[in-house]
Amino acid sequence: MTAAQAATSPRFLRKTTLRGTEANTNFKMLDDDVAEAVTSAEADAVTPLMSKVYTRLLLTPSALREEARVLRFAGEEREGRWVTAWEQLRGHLRVSSETARKALRWMHSQGIIGYASGKNGVGIRIFLNRAASSVTSKREGPAEKILPFARTSERRPRTSPSDTPFKDSFAVSEGLDTDLNPLAPKNGADGTQSEKIFERLRGELEPLLKQMTRRAAAVEHERTREWLERSGLPKAARVAQRETYDVLRRNGVVKDASLQTAGKVGSFYMRTEPRPLSELEVNELAEACVALFEVKGQPVEVTLGGMCVSAGGTLLPEDAPRVLSKVETLLVGCLGEA
Repeated sequence: MTAAQAATSPRFLRKTTLRGTEANTNFKMLDDDVAEAVTSAEADAVTPLMSKVYTRLLLTPSALREEARVLRFAGEEREGRWVTAWEQLRGHLRVSSETARKALRWMHSQGIIGYASGKNGVGIRIFLNRAASSVTSKREGPAEKILPFARTSERRPRTSPSDTPFKDSFAVSEGLDTDLNPLAPKNGADGTQSEKIFERLRGELEPLLKQMTRRAAAVEHERTREWLERSGLPKAARVAQRETYDVLRRNGVVKDASLQTAGKVGSFYMRTEPRPLSELEVNELAEACVALFEVKGQPVEVTLGGMCVSAGGTLLPEDAPRVLSKVETLLVGCLGEA
């Protein structure tokens, strides 16, 4: 095929069936029950973009897949800044953060997907579950005990119909297989001999299989440990620290040195005026308190004290109990995961 022909090749073919020499490729499986669920009125009530969100999950590129139906978003470095796993997932879905949360939460509650998120947005796994009605057992045809007989010659047999051919054995007795038991019962092989063979095989294979299993587990454990020490833990700590200090800086607890350069006329630090916090802002401050407690061991009360208006922060007295309640909920959740 020339370049000109390739350029004019249609993207879609006006055909609904395949030839005997053709087969499906670049093909994604969509269960009937899943398609009905993500296009239902209930799904539309959550978000009209539900079917688009699921379709884009189904079309996730291979670089973001651990297996055929297991997606992995781990974040990436982009244009000099670190993009978190959630930002990477939301960018792939091409919807707002709130729409993505509502869609994923609803599909997870319905069992359409499985969702697992690591701490501080380090990694997100999404499992594209199968519909129960789309899974069935394989059916195998019964084995034929008697194979069809094809006559090789139309000639009549040379033996007499009343005589049994090869009635006597002309085999050499010294060349016979002595492992065979000529006195085996007609209803089956000797059970004692079969048990001995089974015990011998188990005695030889069981230690070998145990050794191979232990070796494979040790190799996998060592590889996981090396990855955690080299990439996982440093990256998690770096992301958690940067996001925590961003939240604290916005609330006036940590001041940006670049905006307070001594000796420069007009240098000043601007902070947000105290105001009631939204639920999202309460969650952000609570996560910052938990992160400082986990990374630096700083008590939550000390962090909240630095956020209060009386200490120069932006946290109003009526919002402090809300943040503390959310912190307690997060800490209980962390203990439950541990």
